[in-house]
Amino acid sequence: RQMCIRDRYMGFGTFPHVLPHSTAITGLPNSLCLPATVDYSIGVIKAYSAKLGPGAFPSEIKDGSLPIKGLDKSGSTRYGWLDICMLKHAQRVNGFTGLAITGLEDLNEVKSIKVVNRYKVNGKMENCFAPHMLKDTDKIECDYKLFNGWKRDISGVKVFKELPSSAKDLMRYIARQLKAPVLMVAINEEVIDIYVR
Repeated sequence: RQMCIRDRYMGFGTFPHVLPHSTAITGLPNSLCLPATVDYSIGVIKAYSAKLGPGAFPSEIKDGSLPIKGLDKSGSTRYGWLDICMLKHAQRVNGFTGLAITGLEDLNEVKSIKVVNRYKVNGKMENCFAPHMLKDTDKIECDYKLFNGWKRDISGVKVFKELPSSAKDLMRYIARQLKAPVLMVAINEEVIDIYVR
Protein backbone atom coordinates (compact mmCIF):
# COMPACT_ATOMS: atom_id res chain seq x y z
CA ARG A 1 0.00 0.00 0.00
CA GLN A 2 2.72 2.45 1.05
CA MET A 3 4.84 1.87 -2.05
CA CYS A 4 1.90 1.72 -4.44
CA ILE A 5 0.69 5.22 -3.60
CA ARG A 6 4.25 6.54 -4.03
CA ASP A 7 4.31 5.42 -7.68
CA ARG A 8 5.26 8.27 -10.02
CA TYR A 9 2.50 7.60 -12.52
CA MET A 10 -0.44 9.87 -11.77
CA GLY A 11 -2.99 7.13 -12.27
CA PHE A 12 -1.40 5.06 -9.49
CA GLY A 13 0.21 7.35 -6.93
CA THR A 14 -0.76 10.34 -4.82
CA PHE A 15 0.88 12.98 -7.02
CA PRO A 16 2.85 15.14 -6.22
CA HIS A 17 3.95 13.05 -3.20
CA VAL A 18 5.60 10.33 -5.28
CA LEU A 19 9.05 8.84 -5.88
CA PRO A 20 11.04 9.41 -9.11
CA HIS A 21 10.51 5.83 -10.30
CA SER A 22 7.75 3.25 -10.53
CA THR A 23 7.03 1.46 -7.25
CA ALA A 24 4.18 -0.70 -8.58
CA ILE A 25 4.63 -4.18 -9.99
CA THR A 26 4.59 -2.70 -13.50
CA GLY A 27 8.06 -1.26 -12.83
CA LEU A 28 9.51 -4.52 -11.50
CA PRO A 29 10.63 -6.13 -14.79
CA ASN A 30 12.62 -3.04 -15.87
CA SER A 31 14.14 -2.45 -12.44
CA LEU A 32 15.33 -6.04 -11.99
CA CYS A 33 15.92 -7.00 -15.65
CA LEU A 34 13.21 -9.66 -15.47
CA PRO A 35 10.88 -10.93 -18.19
CA ALA A 36 7.93 -8.62 -18.82
CA THR A 37 5.40 -11.06 -17.36
CA VAL A 38 4.87 -11.82 -13.68
CA ASP A 39 3.01 -15.08 -13.04
CA TYR A 40 2.13 -14.59 -9.39
CA SER A 41 2.48 -11.80 -6.87
CA ILE A 42 2.02 -11.55 -3.11
CA GLY A 43 0.98 -8.31 -1.45
CA VAL A 44 3.07 -7.68 1.67
CA ILE A 45 1.11 -5.55 4.13
CA LYS A 46 1.44 -4.35 7.70
CA ALA A 47 -1.34 -4.91 10.22
CA TYR A 48 -1.48 -1.11 10.50
CA SER A 49 -0.52 1.79 8.22
CA ALA A 50 2.70 3.81 8.19
CA LYS A 51 3.69 6.61 5.85
CA LEU A 52 6.82 8.70 5.39
CA GLY A 53 6.43 12.33 4.46
CA PRO A 54 3.42 14.35 3.31
CA GLY A 55 0.44 13.23 1.28
CA ALA A 56 -2.98 11.66 1.67
CA PHE A 57 -3.38 9.51 4.78
CA PRO A 58 -7.08 9.19 5.67
CA SER A 59 -6.58 6.72 8.56
CA GLU A 60 -3.76 8.66 10.22
CA ILE A 61 -3.83 8.78 14.03
CA LYS A 62 -2.71 12.35 14.61
CA ASP A 63 -2.72 12.34 18.41
CA GLY A 64 -0.01 9.66 18.61
CA SER A 65 -2.26 7.36 20.62
CA LEU A 66 -1.39 4.18 18.73
CA PRO A 67 0.84 2.33 21.23
CA ILE A 68 3.08 0.55 18.75
CA LYS A 69 6.32 -0.92 20.11
CA GLY A 70 9.28 0.81 18.48
CA LEU A 71 7.15 3.72 17.28
CA ASP A 72 9.32 6.29 15.50
CA LYS A 73 9.49 9.24 17.88
CA SER A 74 11.35 11.46 15.39
CA GLY A 75 8.10 12.41 13.70
CA SER A 76 9.28 11.41 10.22
CA THR A 77 6.91 8.42 10.13
CA ARG A 78 3.16 8.86 10.40
CA TYR A 79 1.03 6.00 11.71
CA GLY A 80 -2.59 5.01 11.27
CA TRP A 81 -5.02 2.12 11.11
CA LEU A 82 -5.01 -0.51 8.40
CA ASP A 83 -6.88 0.87 5.38
CA ILE A 84 -8.79 -1.65 3.25
CA CYS A 85 -9.69 1.05 0.70
CA MET A 86 -5.99 1.79 0.09
CA LEU A 87 -5.22 -1.94 -0.08
CA LYS A 88 -7.92 -2.43 -2.72
CA HIS A 89 -6.28 0.32 -4.76
CA ALA A 90 -2.88 -1.36 -4.34
CA GLN A 91 -4.41 -4.68 -5.36
CA ARG A 92 -6.04 -3.16 -8.42
CA VAL A 93 -2.71 -1.69 -9.54
CA ASN A 94 -0.48 -4.68 -8.70
CA GLY A 95 -2.87 -7.61 -9.17
CA PHE A 96 -1.65 -9.57 -6.15
CA THR A 97 -3.58 -12.76 -5.47
CA GLY A 98 -2.04 -13.73 -2.13
CA LEU A 99 -1.11 -11.86 1.04
CA ALA A 100 1.68 -11.77 3.60
CA ILE A 101 0.98 -9.87 6.83
CA THR A 102 3.64 -8.30 9.04
CA GLY A 103 3.55 -6.22 12.21
CA LEU A 104 0.95 -8.14 14.22
CA GLU A 105 3.32 -8.19 17.20
CA ASP A 106 3.47 -4.38 17.11
CA LEU A 107 -0.19 -4.32 18.16
CA ASN A 108 0.35 -6.37 21.34
CA GLU A 109 -0.68 -3.50 23.62
CA VAL A 110 -3.61 -2.20 21.56
CA LYS A 111 -6.95 -2.71 23.30
CA SER A 112 -9.17 -2.15 20.26
CA ILE A 113 -7.95 -2.41 16.66
CA LYS A 114 -9.59 -0.39 13.90
CA VAL A 115 -9.64 -1.21 10.19
CA VAL A 116 -10.91 1.26 7.59
CA ASN A 117 -13.80 -0.50 5.90
CA ARG A 118 -14.82 2.28 3.49
CA TYR A 119 -14.74 6.05 3.01
CA LYS A 120 -17.41 8.68 3.10
CA VAL A 121 -16.47 11.41 0.62
CA ASN A 122 -18.81 14.39 0.32
CA GLY A 123 -21.64 12.24 1.64
CA LYS A 124 -20.99 9.37 -0.78
CA MET A 125 -19.73 5.97 0.40
CA GLU A 126 -16.62 4.68 -1.41
CA ASN A 127 -15.13 1.18 -1.08
CA CYS A 128 -11.79 1.87 -2.78
CA PHE A 129 -9.28 4.71 -2.75
CA ALA A 130 -8.59 6.52 -6.01
CA PRO A 131 -5.99 9.27 -6.53
CA HIS A 132 -8.69 11.73 -7.71
CA MET A 133 -9.92 11.81 -4.11
CA LEU A 134 -6.87 13.90 -3.23
CA LYS A 135 -8.71 17.13 -3.85
CA ASP A 136 -11.14 16.06 -1.12
CA THR A 137 -8.63 14.58 1.33
CA ASP A 138 -9.84 16.78 4.17
CA LYS A 139 -13.40 15.68 3.43
CA ILE A 140 -12.71 11.93 3.62
CA GLU A 141 -14.32 10.31 6.65
CA CYS A 142 -13.28 6.78 7.53
CA ASP A 143 -15.84 4.11 8.37
CA TYR A 144 -14.14 1.64 10.72
CA LYS A 145 -14.63 -1.99 11.64
CA LEU A 146 -13.48 -2.77 15.19
CA PHE A 147 -11.58 -5.83 16.39
CA ASN A 148 -10.61 -6.77 19.91
CA GLY A 149 -6.91 -6.54 20.64
CA TRP A 150 -5.12 -9.56 22.06
CA LYS A 151 -3.34 -7.65 24.86
CA ARG A 152 -0.57 -10.23 25.15
CA ASP A 153 2.89 -10.73 23.74
CA ILE A 154 2.78 -12.82 20.55
CA SER A 155 6.40 -12.21 19.55
CA GLY A 156 7.32 -15.82 20.36
CA VAL A 157 4.55 -17.43 18.30
CA LYS A 158 5.91 -19.91 15.76
CA VAL A 159 2.76 -21.71 14.52
CA PHE A 160 -0.60 -20.39 13.40
CA LYS A 161 -2.67 -22.18 16.02
CA GLU A 162 -0.83 -20.28 18.76
CA LEU A 163 -2.09 -16.92 17.51
CA PRO A 164 -4.94 -15.32 19.50
CA SER A 165 -8.40 -15.75 18.01
CA SER A 166 -8.74 -11.98 17.53
CA ALA A 167 -5.57 -11.94 15.39
CA LYS A 168 -6.99 -14.78 13.30
CA ASP A 169 -10.28 -12.89 12.95
CA LEU A 170 -8.39 -9.84 11.70
CA MET A 171 -6.54 -11.89 9.07
CA ARG A 172 -9.74 -13.59 7.92
CA TYR A 173 -11.41 -10.20 7.50
CA ILE A 174 -8.51 -8.87 5.41
CA ALA A 175 -8.56 -12.01 3.25
CA ARG A 176 -12.32 -11.74 2.66
CA GLN A 177 -12.20 -8.04 1.81
CA LEU A 178 -9.38 -8.47 -0.71
CA LYS A 179 -10.63 -11.86 -1.96
CA ALA A 180 -7.09 -13.19 -1.56
CA PRO A 181 -5.77 -15.75 0.93
CA VAL A 182 -3.24 -14.88 3.62
CA LEU A 183 -0.34 -17.19 2.78
CA MET A 184 2.13 -16.17 5.46
CA VAL A 185 2.48 -14.04 8.54
CA ALA A 186 5.80 -12.66 9.77
CA ILE A 187 6.19 -12.19 13.52
CA ASN A 188 9.51 -10.59 14.33
CA GLU A 189 11.85 -12.62 12.12
CA GLU A 190 9.74 -15.79 12.18
CA VAL A 191 7.76 -16.48 9.00
CA ILE A 192 4.75 -18.75 9.51
CA ASP A 193 3.27 -20.43 6.43
CA ILE A 194 -0.52 -20.46 6.65
CA TYR A 195 -3.57 -20.42 4.41
CA VAL A 196 -6.39 -18.18 5.62
CA ARG A 197 -9.40 -17.26 3.53
